[in-house]
Amino acid sequence: MGGFFLRKTIFKERSFVFFFIYLAVFVLTLLGCLFALLKIEDKSISATKNYNDLYVVVDQCRQTTDDLTTMVRLYVLTGDKKYEEFYDEILSIREGLSPRPEGYNEVYWDLVVIDDKVPRASGQSISFKKLMNQIHMTEEERKLLEESQHNGQKLGLLEEEAIQAMQGKFKDAA
Repeated sequence: MGGFFLRKTIFKERSFVFFFIYLAVFVLTLLGCLFALLKIEDKSISATKNYNDLYVVVDQCRQTTDDLTTMVRLYVLTGDKKYEEFYDEILSIREGLSPRPEGYNEVYWDLVVIDDKVPRASGQSISFKKLMNQIHMTEEERKLLEESQHNGQKLGLLEEEAIQAMQGKFKDAA
């Protein structure tokens, strides 16, 4: 009878040892999964930040083009020189020759046109090209953004013609 209890005790001890081994493996597996999830979360946060940064730069490209066109239209409609000056200032900011106003990616020129006042302080001078190069993007995204800039430059040539025409300087018909 003593042997029976001894085997039963050894079996219980082995069961506890196996239980704790399995428990330790389970806990280590959970910790490994947790670290993997944290790494995935970091990548997700980084990708989201890159997406947001890219969105801001692309939207600035679009907004700047819209603002330039608006200023030319207002100048042609009113003949008011301030719109030509605003046009030149937008170009200067885009090229990095003038300081970029803080929050420039938000509503800005609409407020300037209404009040003739600068609504926010100026920040650092940085060209759109430099902003674009600071953002991580795919080669396809970069090509599309460069194509958009090129199309904006072609539109700018038409806008310059309109400004010149308002000043009585017409392009030769030949």
